[in-house]
Amino acid sequence: MTRGHEPTMKKIDSAVAVEPAATVPKGRKNNPEKTREDILQAAVAEFVAHGLTGARVDAIAERTKTSKRMIYYYFGSKEQLYVEVLEKLYGAIRNTESELNLSELEPVEAIHRVVEFTFDHHDSNV
Repeated sequence: MTRGHEPTMKKIDSAVAVEPAATVPKGRKNNPEKTREDILQAAVAEFVAHGLTGARVDAIAERTKTSKRMIYYYFGSKEQLYVEVLEKLYGAIRNTESELNLSELEPVEAIHRVVEFTFDHHDSNV
């Protein structure tokens, strides 16, 4: 590199370093975990209301004030987002189910308790 080009490179480097801070809206924090969780929550509502085929990634992006591109960045596809929603909901019910203390019950009574819990959970979340 010649001397004449060094100051130009430094100016470009400093301009690039400053630019991202200038484009971030005031009050908005970069929190990938929260963004991902917000997308999942909005996706739950969208998939419940419209199913896999009727759900729109545009609607999920609108609810979360993010872009479709960001959703695809985190989840890869609408189908993968759907799978992660199912896993999240399934995990939540199984975690709650673990609080039933089934080990203290007789096997048949434990099975009845799990079935009752599962149907009650379904009825209260339809």
